[in-house]
Amino acid sequence: MPHPPKPQSGFIIVIMLSKILFSKNFVLFLPHQNFINHFIYIVMPKPNVYTQIYIQLVFSPKHRNALLHEEMRPIVFSYISGIIDKMSHKSIAVNGMADHIHILLGLNPKISISDTVRDIKRASSLFINSNHLCRYRFEWQEGYGGFSYGRSHLDKIYNYVLNQEKHHQKMGFKTEYLGLLEKFNIPYEDSYLFQFFDL
Repeated sequence: MPHPPKPQSGFIIVIMLSKILFSKNFVLFLPHQNFINHFIYIVMPKPNVYTQIYIQLVFSPKHRNALLHEEMRPIVFSYISGIIDKMSHKSIAVNGMADHIHILLGLNPKISISDTVRDIKRASSLFINSNHLCRYRFEWQEGYGGFSYGRSHLDKIYNYVLNQEKHHQKMGFKTEYLGLLEKFNIPYEDSYLFQFFDL
């Protein structure tokens, strides 16, 4: 029986297992280069990553004379929401008071929580100072609180973040923050907490 014609050097026969060609969701498995004329190459689908990770972040301004006053908060919170989306997280809610901020987001697992907080703080501080939104130089304190939630808790936490003004008619930031740490059984030392301001 005659043998089938041998492909020309460097010619690749591709059997497509999808209608999509050259998609980043596909990977081409190649044998050793010496056997390039003796194989049929198959494009196989590459599994996607599916996650559902909801995180609430909490942190605080550094200086008493450069807090998040009421007039600047909507501008700053909207800007921070944009930072989050540009990092390929999902911004769900951003709100807070003069002495702290709450951020609820769907986490992109490719970016760590610590890197996310670092970039939010850096970009938002630059934005505030460049636009002279504070009379004095604005900075964030070091550190943050990070708390994870399941999908069933999302609506409750969303409303909690959006209703910060109402919530803080009953308690201050220190009481709220320590309550979160205790609720999540996170050990802490007083000397390593935020500097809390009496407002």
